[in-house]
Amino acid sequence: MCLYMVSMLSHCSASTRGRAVDQNPVTMTQRTTQLSEVLREDYLSCKICYELFRTPKLLPCLHTYCQQCLEQLVTKGSLNCPECRIKVSVKDGVKNLKSNFFINSLLELLQPKQTNDLECSVCATAKKHLTAVSRCLDCHDFLCQSCSLGHGCSRATISHRVVDLKEFLNGQHDAEVRSRQEMSCLDHSQEPLRFFCDTCNSLICRDCRLLGHFQHQVMSMADAIKKKKPEVNQLIEGLGSNILKITQRKEEVTESLGILSRTTKTIKANIVSYIDEATALLQSQKEVAFKEVDDIIEKESAALLLVKGELDSQWDKAVSCREFSQKIMDVGSDSEIMSLEEVMRERIQELQSFMPQKQKLRIPDLVLGGKEILPQIQFFRLELVKNDSATHPDSASWSLPAEKPSSALTLEMCEASPTQHEVLPPKDNVILRLVSSFDVEQEEDDYQPKITGIAAFPGAGGILLADQNNDEIKRFSMNGDLRRTITLNDSDLSPCSIAVCGNTLACSANNYLFFMTLGGSYLHKLKLRSNQDDPQYAITAYSSQYVAVSEGTLCSVSLYNTKGECLERVRPRGYQGVKFLFIAVNQNEEFIVCDVAKQEIVIFNRSGDIIHIMNSSNSPFSRPFSLCLNSSNLIFVVDDGRVIQFSENGMDGKVVLSTAPGESRPRMIVIDSGGHLVLVAKDNYVRYYEFM
Repeated sequence: MCLYMVSMLSHCSASTRGRAVDQNPVTMTQRTTQLSEVLREDYLSCKICYELFRTPKLLPCLHTYCQQCLEQLVTKGSLNCPECRIKVSVKDGVKNLKSNFFINSLLELLQPKQTNDLECSVCATAKKHLTAVSRCLDCHDFLCQSCSLGHGCSRATISHRVVDLKEFLNGQHDAEVRSRQEMSCLDHSQEPLRFFCDTCNSLICRDCRLLGHFQHQVMSMADAIKKKKPEVNQLIEGLGSNILKITQRKEEVTESLGILSRTTKTIKANIVSYIDEATALLQSQKEVAFKEVDDIIEKESAALLLVKGELDSQWDKAVSCREFSQKIMDVGSDSEIMSLEEVMRERIQELQSFMPQKQKLRIPDLVLGGKEILPQIQFFRLELVKNDSATHPDSASWSLPAEKPSSALTLEMCEASPTQHEVLPPKDNVILRLVSSFDVEQEEDDYQPKITGIAAFPGAGGILLADQNNDEIKRFSMNGDLRRTITLNDSDLSPCSIAVCGNTLACSANNYLFFMTLGGSYLHKLKLRSNQDDPQYAITAYSSQYVAVSEGTLCSVSLYNTKGECLERVRPRGYQGVKFLFIAVNQNEEFIVCDVAKQEIVIFNRSGDIIHIMNSSNSPFSRPFSLCLNSSNLIFVVDDGRVIQFSENGMDGKVVLSTAPGESRPRMIVIDSGGHLVLVAKDNYVRYYEFM
C-alpha cells in the first residue's frame, strides 16, 4: 500500500512537471517581461490616496481612481478628473461608473506577493499552520509539500497546474496566471464571462446567454476579441499620428516662445536706441539753440554798443563844451566873451541838435515746441502681426481644434500727434481737450492709492478724492497740487464715497455716513441701513438741501439733511433691481442711478416714478460704471474705456472720449466747478478735459 502511494505520488509529480515544460519558452518569457513592466506598485496605486486601488473605477478619460476617493470629489452630481480636469456626470453615483477589471486582475497577481509568510490554504482549514511551497494556478490555493504532492492525485484536481512558490512570487508565471484569469458575472457570481453580446455591447456568462440574451447576437469571447482587437489597434495607431502632430505643434510653440523672447529683447533694444537717438537729436538742437541765442545776443549787443559809443562821445563833447563855456563866462573879460560868443553859440546849438536814436531792444524768447502735447503723445505702440514663416498643421487632417497662427510683436515709432491720445468720432459736436494731468500717489502714502469716490470742490475749484487704501480724503488743485488731506475720526473705517452739500462735506464709510466741514472738522455721523455683507454706499448732494445715499442691494435712495436727519426714502416703483451704486441728482430732483449688477441706469423722480431705463439694448454702452452731471443736466457715463454723453432724459447718447490703446481706462468721473470734465483712471492718474 505504501509503495503504491509513493509510486502514484511520483507519477503525479512527474506529470505536473511535464505540463510546466510544455509551454512555449520564448512566448512565456516575452509575456512575463511585459507583465513585469506593468505590474508595478505605483501603476496599481491611486493618484489620490497613493494606496493600492480599492474598488477601482474607470472614468471616460481612462483615468482610474478608488471609488471612495472619487466620492469625495462629487459636487452637484458631477466631478472633475484630478489629472485632466474633464467633467464627468455621476448623477447615478460613483458606484455605477465602469469598474476597471484590468486593474482588478493585476491586483490579484500583486496582493499575494505582498505577504512574507504564506501558509498552506488546505491545512489552514484543519487549523494546521504549515508553510506553503507551491501555488495552484487553477484553484488559487497555496500548498505545503504534502498537499502539493497529493493535489495531483485527486480526480478533481489532477489536471490543475501546480508551480513552485518562489517562481510564482518572482513573477515567472504571471503571464500564465493572467491567461487563466476570468471575470465573473455580476448577476451569476459562479459563472465566468465567456461570451460577448453584440446587441447590448456587453460581456455575458453562459446563463445570461440562455436567459436575457437568448434572442441577441452573441459570439464567443475569442470571436469577439478577433473582431474588436484590430479595430482598437487601428484606433491606437491613429492616436499615435495625433501624438506626432501634437509633438510637432509643441515644437512650434516652443519655437514661437523663443521668437517672443528674442522679439522682447529686440523691441527693448529698439526703444533704447530710439530714446538715445531722440536724446542725441535734442542734444544737437540744444547746441544749435545755444549758438543761435549767442548769435542773437552778440548781434543785438554789438548794435547797442555802437549806440552806447556814440552816446559816450556826445556826452564827452557836451560836458567839455559846457565846462569851457562856463569858464569863459566866469573868468573871461567882456571883450573875450564877446569875441567867443558866436563860436560858443554855434557849438552849443550843434550839440543841442543831436537827438539820441531810440534803439528797439529785441530780447530772444524761448518757445518749447511740443511741450504742451508731450503728455498726450504715445511714443511707442505695439501691434500684433502675423508671422508668415511659422508652419502649422493642415486643419483638414488635424484632430484638435484649429489654432490661430502665431504672432510676433513689432514696434512702431509714433509721430507726435495729439489725436493718438484721444479718439473722437468725427460727428461729435462736443470735443474734449486735455488741459492737465497728474498722479494721485504721494510720497507720504503708505499704500498704492485706491480711489473710490470723487467730488468737485466748490469756489476755489479742484477736486476731492476718497483714497480708501490710505484712509484719507485728498484735495487737489487743477494742476495737481495737494492742498489738504482729511482723515475720519474713526481709524477702523475707510472713506468710500464723498459729496459736498453746501458748506458740508459728506463721506460714506462702511455702514456710516460722516458729516464734516470743508476743512475736515468732524461734525457728526449716523449709521446707514444695510442688507449687504460688504456695504458700499455711493452718495451725491442735491444743492445744499440733502445728501442722497444709494443703498446697494436695497435698490433704494435715502435722503439725509446735513443734520443727519432722514428726510425720505425713495424706491423706483416696479423696478426689480439687483445692486444700486453710482448716483447723481439733477436740477429737476431726478435721480440717475447705476445698477452695476444688471448693467443698467435708472432715471426716476422723488415720487418713485421711473422716467427711463437705459441698457445695452437702447444705449451705446455695455458695462456702465461711474456717472455724473453737468450744469445743463447732461449725463456723462464711464463705460469700458469710454465716456458717453447722454441727454437729460437718457434717450440720446454718443461717445465723446475713448482711451487710446495701452492707455489706462477711466474709473471715476466728475464735472468740477470750472466746467471741466475730470477723470480718474485705473493707474491713479487724474486728467482734466475742457469742452471746446
